[in-house]
Amino acid sequence: MGRKSLLALAFILLASRAHAAPPPRPPEDADLEDIRAYRIAVKKERLAVRDSARREDNLVISVAPFFCTFNQGWNTEPTAKEDLVSLAFSLGYRTHFKNKLGIKAGAQFFTAETQITQYFHVPYAPGTSDYYGDGYEYSSSGSAGKTYGVNASAQAILGPFGRFALEPGLGVSWGGHTVDTVALSGDAGDRIFVQRSHFSYYSVILGGALYLGGRDEFSISPSLSMGYQPGASGSTMFQGGVALGYAIQLPKRQRR
Repeated sequence: MGRKSLLALAFILLASRAHAAPPPRPPEDADLEDIRAYRIAVKKERLAVRDSARREDNLVISVAPFFCTFNQGWNTEPTAKEDLVSLAFSLGYRTHFKNKLGIKAGAQFFTAETQITQYFHVPYAPGTSDYYGDGYEYSSSGSAGKTYGVNASAQAILGPFGRFALEPGLGVSWGGHTVDTVALSGDAGDRIFVQRSHFSYYSVILGGALYLGGRDEFSISPSLSMGYQPGASGSTMFQGGVALGYAIQLPKRQRR
């Protein structure tokens, strides 16, 4: 093996920060037992590299197709719903302190066009005397301005088991609107909906992740979160998305 090849191999081993050198490849005439032992050794080495990388400081950058629904006054009359669809951007941190146990935290930023639908419920169809049993629902909708916000979260990492991990956690969302009112129209008539200037929610997160790459540097992380607004009866939130992330891995500093 030439000098350049040796230098290249040393660079690869240093970059991977593996715990052990790769096992030597068996000769072409090796028997099945030696080949099997080699494959097992290679698998163990790859798992050791992945485990080492997970324990480092992983700075995660991700984008996520994101949807959100805010239900306002769901226990009152009338009710209102705001639907958002956005491509969210997030910055986060994750690490493992045990083989199958770690933590992650981060902030997700989103903005989307504001779309409001207001619902009314009556026992009779408008303009008739026809009784509808459970009631008749009619609504008006409109769109104006932008809704913006940030979702901060802290999650446990259980796994990965193979390549997949469970990531339950807690979160808080804060945001606001760029306009004060939205003009609505529809079968409920023309109306003016008064926006909340700002909003906040506490939420429970049901998440998971599929880790990819030789050092688990790539991740696909679906999540759903359900939240409520403190002090506002019937005001709830439902969010979901799939984050596509890349981890910048930095070795942890050794304690002196």
